[in-house]
Amino acid sequence: MVVGSIATSATASTRYYYEGNPFTDILDNSVVPGGYSSGDALSGWFDLASPLTLQPFTDISSLVLDFEFSDGNNTISAVDATVSNFQVGVDATGDLTEWAIIIGEGATPVSAGELGDDAAAFFTVSASSLAFDSGNYTICLASPCSTNLNTRFDQARVDDNPGTWRSVPMNPVPLPASAWLLIGGLAAGFSVTRRVKRG
Repeated sequence: MVVGSIATSATASTRYYYEGNPFTDILDNSVVPGGYSSGDALSGWFDLASPLTLQPFTDISSLVLDFEFSDGNNTISAVDATVSNFQVGVDATGDLTEWAIIIGEGATPVSAGELGDDAAAFFTVSASSLAFDSGNYTICLASPCSTNLNTRFDQARVDDNPGTWRSVPMNPVPLPASAWLLIGGLAAGFSVTRRVKRG
């Protein structure tokens, strides 16, 4: 599970956390390093400058300030990603009711890659009649990488069992110094009052 880091985007006000359900279909190629295991699941978060409000299924990629997702085998952050697309639908309470998020990182071994090039990609979709989470890892094991014979991949997937979202406010507005002085003065006064009564 990906745990939100302490550092936050400078202007972020809301972080949306996703917790997927464990993968049920796993393809583990013995020649591919690493691999998925039972219990692995897609999870992660993304930051926005303001909370989402009622909207139909819409591309919000340009509004995402930062993100990080993991499938239990690989982790992709906004710094590493070479592909990222966020589309969501939101109800009147601000909850995500449908989504399609694609995140990818690394070279593309099946195109103009070189020996050892690898790529990871995550998908989480719950829109219309389609619902699945998927993690994919591909590596080029021999040259040329443009042929399927020289690339191998691991994949994990769960269908028709979408995960859950929750939102958390970020960067709460601090109390001004005058407010802390007032609170401190009230606390001191209360302490003196109690001492007088005890005397």
